[in-house]
Amino acid sequence: MPTLVGFGAFAALSEEQTSEKVSRRILSGDQGMVVWWSIGAGVHVEPHSHANEQIVWMLKGKMEFRLGSEQRVCGPGDVVVIPGGMEHEAWFREDTEVIDFFAPPRDDFLLGGKPAYMSEAEQIRRRPVRRGDHTSSEFSRPPVARLGPCAVAEFPDVIGAASDFEQHPHVRLAPDNYGDHRWC
Repeated sequence: MPTLVGFGAFAALSEEQTSEKVSRRILSGDQGMVVWWSIGAGVHVEPHSHANEQIVWMLKGKMEFRLGSEQRVCGPGDVVVIPGGMEHEAWFREDTEVIDFFAPPRDDFLLGGKPAYMSEAEQIRRRPVRRGDHTSSEFSRPPVARLGPCAVAEFPDVIGAASDFEQHPHVRLAPDNYGDHRWC
């Protein structure tokens, strides 16, 4: 799959049908890659990690997503930022459209074909909820990160406790879209 330099149209890219329930369009430059996915209900992206940083942007549908030990339900407009090397996993219980950004580009995606960690099954086995996991009653909040005046990744165990931010000159406490105050 060639990389693009200059102008183009995403809709003009060929759509690769990697399986009965999964198709994608890949656009790659030298330093980054954008992948549009159409994923049918019943697909499970098994636990995996890769060296590439990945940003997931939900367009349509819902997916249950596990990043490290945290699990959330993501819907349209939600984003997930996955550092390189971090294990993650996803369950698609309804038809979904997602855009992934990778840096650097995924060499294995450029070769084409179905990723080995994607499976399709009538029944998706769900990881048991463990102590400290978010419960379904907490899923009304944005799943992992949200964009806006307060671009906040909700991983205090990864980015530090709130008290760590009080000392930083570029950090302030501001209301978010949910009536809470967040460090940003």
